[in-house]
Amino acid sequence: ARSGAMRPSAVDAQQRSHALAGGARSGELTRVGWAQAQALGARLRARYGVADFEELRPRLACRTTHVSRCVLTLRGVLLGLGFAEGTAPVVVETAHASRETLTPSTKRCPRLTRHWARCRAALRSTRRHVDTSPSAFRRLVAKVPADARATFGFPATAVPLKDALIALDSLAAEELPWGVTQDELGALDDAAAAEVALLLGVGSGDGGADEAEALRLAAGPLCRDVLAGLDAAVAAPASKPTLTLLSGHDTTVKPLLVALGVYDHKWPPFCACVVVEVLRRRRDDQLVCRVLYDGATSPAPAAAPEGPFYVVLEETYEAFRGRLAAVALDADAWGELCGGALEGGVEGGGDTFGP
Repeated sequence: ARSGAMRPSAVDAQQRSHALAGGARSGELTRVGWAQAQALGARLRARYGVADFEELRPRLACRTTHVSRCVLTLRGVLLGLGFAEGTAPVVVETAHASRETLTPSTKRCPRLTRHWARCRAALRSTRRHVDTSPSAFRRLVAKVPADARATFGFPATAVPLKDALIALDSLAAEELPWGVTQDELGALDDAAAAEVALLLGVGSGDGGADEAEALRLAAGPLCRDVLAGLDAAVAAPASKPTLTLLSGHDTTVKPLLVALGVYDHKWPPFCACVVVEVLRRRRDDQLVCRVLYDGATSPAPAAAPEGPFYVVLEETYEAFRGRLAAVALDADAWGELCGGALEGGVEGGGDTFGP
């Protein structure tokens, strides 16, 4: 990785301070996650039928967040694609959390911080996400004891408890506490997804302007990065295709799906992948963009997708570029819309959707 003299990730340092019963540290990539990453690389290799991805090395761009599990996930995908151990290193770009653009950053954006605070306050005061929830979610609320409610801020927020129970559910031999069923876990996952969608401007009821601003604050820098990869692909000769890999978090996948207008109202499962293809259509020689996603093929919230990629969007290059450009913000425009950077407090990054 090319990172210069970069400080270790504060996210890693905080999570690794907590040792789990089996010996692993909180937030580390598990053996299951490592296998999922290699399997994703193999699926991509099978889809594109490239005999030797080494041929793409000069036109390969890789980027990951400054968190070890994302770095390792990218490495697993590269191995699955066919970049063998012991060959020349693949150069990977990363940035410290204080400059990260692959995830939303409340700690660097005062206006986004205020927007999310208003959303959370509304959830706590109105309880609309509880009162309008399915019966499975209400049964879960009744099962969670008072001390756990206080620990996880539940049901005012569903995200921290969702994270904990999904992690437990990923361990096949581990029983969920309090007699939680899979239906109730699925309802919790959906509630967390709806909560974060609200932070991104989906279903806030505030009207188009406020919803669009929330999305631009959260996903503007990410969409700018995707646009850069898109333009590089278009500029390349047809005989010399490019490949750009971005390794991030669920808080990377979800804002991108919302920005593209293809959000499926589900939390992205482990190792979910969004693919943007730039193609030249044979019948009219027109450039088109195709978006594929595999999130809905996950058999359970804790599992990686198992089925094929499916097309969620296909349109002309100009239309697709306009869709991204409507959200994208460069660093100066994003800083101006944010109202200036917050003083200090950027060490931990900005990919947390919890309380």
